[in-house]
Amino acid sequence: FCNSGAEANEACIKLARRYMRVVRQRDAYEIITLGGCFHGRTLGALAATGRESLSNGFTPLPEGFRQVPAKDLEALRAAITPATAAVLVEVVQGEGGVVPLPADYLHGVQALCREKDILFLCDEVQAGFCRTGKFWAFQLYDLEPDAISMAKSLANGLPMGAMLATDEMARGFEAGSHATTFGGGALTSAVAAKTVEIMLRDHLAQRAAALGAHLKEQLQALGQRLPGKIREVRGVGLMLGIELSGDGQPVWEELLRRGYICNLSHGVTLRLLPPLTIDEADLDGFARVLEEVLRAN
Repeated sequence: FCNSGAEANEACIKLARRYMRVVRQRDAYEIITLGGCFHGRTLGALAATGRESLSNGFTPLPEGFRQVPAKDLEALRAAITPATAAVLVEVVQGEGGVVPLPADYLHGVQALCREKDILFLCDEVQAGFCRTGKFWAFQLYDLEPDAISMAKSLANGLPMGAMLATDEMARGFEAGSHATTFGGGALTSAVAAKTVEIMLRDHLAQRAAALGAHLKEQLQALGQRLPGKIREVRGVGLMLGIELSGDGQPVWEELLRRGYICNLSHGVTLRLLPPLTIDEADLDGFARVLEEVLRAN
């Protein structure tokens, strides 16, 4: 347990390195990530993210990270060396603009990790906890990661993150290998336990799948009614991205003025991660207001 998604990813990275060196007796330490990713803002997580706009002024970053284009298995294969410890992926890239990676590509990444005897890690910080219509996003494609990172929804607003690993990979840590002062504190742990209980009790994954499909259908229909306004609607469950054809700033600002809070990613994509408990009527209201705003811009 820890306090944030960045810390959870740091734990994944540290465990991957220590597992390879201590358990497997291999000097493998490099972590490969994918273009468009986001793994956090600590120095190690920034190095994994590999985005110059975020690391500007904070260099030099820790070494031991490589990045390859997403959806390109051959580029990934070429990047793997004897020094490679793991590949870290987001099944749905959130900060990248809500970009679900193709199922065949993800299975190819996992298969390549097995072939090369390296670790397969999934960042579930944004996509986990029912967000995509499954409890974990990797379950959408029946993947079997060696470890996953999580945070955000875990304690329903209180700062908490965590890492889960298989029994085998967990052999890389011993008592004292890794720790944090407030990780697993009584208050946040109690809230997290109740949050997960409610998610399961109220079937919030299934609810996200149904509501997300409903909203996505509305948004795609809106794109057909307003040709030239929406380039693409992407995502799964209640994790959707609306990529606009032009500058998204005025649209985003007008939505805020009308009471709809969403994120603008890369200046063109409206990123929607509404509460898992949101009413369908509120989603319908957003779609109506978005249509009004797009017609006026």
